[in-house]
Order: sequence, then C-alpha cells, then structure tokens
Amino acid sequence: MKIKEVLKDENTTPFILDLGIITLFFICINILSTTALQFLNVAINGFNVVFSAILSIILFMVLRDKKYSIKRNSICILSAFLIFVILTIFASNVYDLSEDGNTYHKTAIGSLKNGWNPLYEDNYEFNKENIPNISNEKNSLWVNHYPKATWNIAASIYYITGNIESGKVITFLTIFASLCISYAYFAIKKMKKWQALLLSLVLSFNPLVLAQLFTYYVDGIMALYIYMLVLALLVLYDDSIELISKTEKWLLVASIIIFVMNIKFTGAFFACLFTIPFYILDLIINKKVEKFWKYFFVQTALFALIVIIGILLVGASSYVKNTIFYKNPLYPLAGEGKVDIVTTMQPESFGSKNRFVKLFESLFAKTENITYESGDDPQLKIPFTIEDFELENMRLPDSRIGGYGALYSAIFVLSLVTIVISMIFIFKKDKAVFTIICVLLIPIILTTVLLEEAWWARYSPQLWILTEIAIFNLFFLFNTSNKKIGKYLSALAFVLLFATTISNNYLYCKLRVDDIKVFRGISSEINVLKESDNKDISLNSPKVGILFNIEDANIDYTLVEKNDSQETFIYNWQIVY
Repeated sequence: MKIKEVLKDENTTPFILDLGIITLFFICINILSTTALQFLNVAINGFNVVFSAILSIILFMVLRDKKYSIKRNSICILSAFLIFVILTIFASNVYDLSEDGNTYHKTAIGSLKNGWNPLYEDNYEFNKENIPNISNEKNSLWVNHYPKATWNIAASIYYITGNIESGKVITFLTIFASLCISYAYFAIKKMKKWQALLLSLVLSFNPLVLAQLFTYYVDGIMALYIYMLVLALLVLYDDSIELISKTEKWLLVASIIIFVMNIKFTGAFFACLFTIPFYILDLIINKKVEKFWKYFFVQTALFALIVIIGILLVGASSYVKNTIFYKNPLYPLAGEGKVDIVTTMQPESFGSKNRFVKLFESLFAKTENITYESGDDPQLKIPFTIEDFELENMRLPDSRIGGYGALYSAIFVLSLVTIVISMIFIFKKDKAVFTIICVLLIPIILTTVLLEEAWWARYSPQLWILTEIAIFNLFFLFNTSNKKIGKYLSALAFVLLFATTISNNYLYCKLRVDDIKVFRGISSEINVLKESDNKDISLNSPKVGILFNIEDANIDYTLVEKNDSQETFIYNWQIVY
C-alpha cells in the first residue's frame, strides 16, 4: 500500500487508530518488562526500550496479520517510530524547571537510570552511596513509596539518550496517543472529520496538560489516561465498532488501566470509579443473553486479572511494599505516620470549610497560587474577566486556585448549561446516546464529591470531561437536527463555548512559547559553564535534579557551598558558579 492510499478517507481513521494503539502498547509493555526485570534484580538498561519496541511491533503485526497488508502495517510502524524519535528529540531540548520536577521526580528517574532497584533497595541509601550529590531524605520519601510507572519509562529512555529531559517524551507520547484514540473514536461514531478533530484537540490539549507540558508532573498524563479509559470502555462495549477485534479492545483497556493505576495513587481510584458504571451497564444490557453467568464470570475475571497485574506486579514497589512495611498501600499519604501534604498547600481559610465550598471558591475565583503561609483568601470574580496577575499564575504547573485557567469559570458554566439543556433534546432523539452520557456523568459526579481535595485542579482531571461532553452534545444535535433553528442554536452555542475554551488554552500556549525562549538561554549558559575554567558550583535552591542536567552535559563539576564571590547564575538563578 502506498502512502497516498493510506491517506484516503476510508483508510485514514484505521491508520490513526493504529498509531495510538501501537503507542499505548509500547508504553504498557515497557512498564511490564521493566518491572519484571526489577523482580529479577536487573537494573534499567537499553534493553527495556528495545525489547518493548520489538514486542509491540510483534503484537501489532499478529493482531493485524489478516486484516491489512504487511506493507500497510510496516508504514504504520515506521510512522510511529519516527514520531517517537521526533518527540524524544523535542523533549530533550525543553527543560523541566519546576520544584517537584527537580526534586523528587528527577531524583527518581536519575536513580533508576543509575541502577537503583525500587523493589529491593531504599532510595536514600542507594543515592548516598552512588549519587551523593543528589541524596536527599525528604525527596527519597516520595521516591520510595509513590507509584513509578512514568519514572520507569522515563529512566529507560534516559538510559539510551543520556539526557534526563528526554524522559518527558512520555507526556508527548500520551498526548499523541490521546489525539489518535479520541479522533478515531469520534470519526467511527459518524462525527464529521472536522468535528472529530476539534473534539480530540479539546480533550488532549486540556489546561492540565498545557500547564505541565514541559515538566515531569504527572497530573496531565493521568488526565489523558482517564479520558482514554473512557473511550476504550466505550469501544469495548460497542459491538458496532469492528475496526479492532474484541481481543484488541481488551488489550487496549488493560494497557490503560494498568498504567493509570501506577501513575499516582489516585489513579486506582479513578480507574475503579470510571470502569464500574460501564461494567454494570454492560451486564444489565446482556442480562438476558444465553449463558449470562458465564459471560458475567469472564468479564469479571478479566477485570480482576488486569487489577492484579496493575497492583501486585507493576505496583509491587509501591502498593505491595507499602502494605508489607507500613500496613497501608497508600503510605505515606495514609495510614500510621502519614504525611500531610495538603494543609500547607491550601489557603488558610480552607481549613474550616467543607469540600464543596472549597471547590466552588476555587472554580469561581481568580487564578492564584495561594498557600497557607500567604494568609490570603481566594478572590471570587465575574466569569469571562481576566486580571494581569492571573496570567503569571497560569505559568505555574500546579496553581492552587483557579487551576484550570483564568477563563475556566466561564467554560464551566457554559459547559453545565449546555449539558443540561442539550440532554433534554438528546433524550427525545436518541435514548441510547442519552444513557451513555448519563453513565459517564456518574463517575464524574462521584469522583468530584468523594475527593476531599477536588478544589485543586491537578487532583480533578474529571472536570474537563464536562466540556468535552458539552461540545459533543452540540455536534450531535447539529448533525441530527432536522430544523434550521436547531442547527443555528447548536452552532451558536458551540462558537461561544469553543471560543472561550480556545482563548483559555491560548494563554497557556503563549506561556509555553515564552518558556522555549528561556530554554534557549539555559542551553547557552550551560555551554558557557562547560567552557569555563571554574567548575565549582553550588545550588541556590533544593532542586538537586538540575545536577543531572549538568552531568549530562559532561561537565565535571564540584559541588561546593555558596560564597559571596559567586555571582554568575544559570537555570533561572538555581545554580551559581
């Protein structure tokens, strides 16, 4: 099959879907193989990435053997490989300057790349002996106990490239997979091509992702995996979707659930609450099928197997070890001796308010990074308004208040109003679509109500799905309405909601472009340090992860205490020499 044949309308959607599937298979196989090797006490090495790529290709070719030609499948694999290389090169040239990224995230990734085995070794003790300059007991607390999926794959890529920033490609790969999976799903469900494209862009380039785009923060990644889980479950239980087999549908769901449970602790919570409603709906729909109990046991057993692999195998270094040694799988965030990471991170006034008041104030307040020590309170504002200081706070990857952006209060209101009104008309037009949307709304509501800290945007990725549902509903009504007035009103509502959404996201994009200008300066300064006769440097902050960047540039530095004669700063005033 020639490339021009692949780009024909009837071939485009399957090809794009396959690109997303290959990417997700590669990520999941990398995590599974890395963990399996750690059980055998084999440290991360170049084999992890090469083996994952080869096994992903073999699995894909086996699944596609009888459906498409070898030439077509080879083009798909080559395209995925080229995209991986391009995204890795890009990730290598943008710097994570964040606090969390340069404390415990890079500590974990650098330790893994240098031979640390989280199953059998304590991170602090390993670093004291092998990487003394970055050893920090506080950082190692999180590194030892947190889920390690993103760290493992980042470290395996770091091992090959020799650049710690290259591991951030996991973020770009996840965005790419999300774009492919979401576009393909909406195109398969008879959305117009431009509608499928806009829906996939809104879903994949959401504020959480854009805020954390150049960092090792994992909230944006988890948001995308939750969104892809919803789409994968819809595909799994929709027999009208025949582009992929039932086996591949289950592999897709498994790949996503296993990974999302090991991104961060709340991943297991989200995976559970988003999966159960669809699982129950499917059982209700099939309650009258022949051999129902066999069907029930097979479905249940498959999900149980996925959870076992995710928790007991991939999550062994976090969930299992935490349970064995600290009697709680979520240690140090829960159980005896837990560490409170929220009180000092929220406005002081939040200590006396319930979760619903905090959520309301955060959604409808000006975007600010208010902490306990500041003594400030959230400032409520009128939706659609922006103040200059909000833009500066949007620069941060984890703004506490108004964390979805300066215009999100308007987006939230428009989304809710659109959903409520549109659902009335959808109920009359297509009760099946109405039911699916209601089932999807259940976990969104539950996760928002049950999460104590839902006010912090980074902990509430489910809220963005409301905007996606609102736009989908408007497209659905526009496409199915027989009256011009219905089409006009749908189009008008879409323009208002989409324009507000794009405006909010544009502000984030502008800030990321500004970041790239800063990165250029950092690269120049690292080169200056490399050529300098003085290689004595000192940290001006606790961001020890920056030292990996210095080492990756082959700078043979000496870490010394800061003194008054050191006046040259690099890394945004984090290192002096």
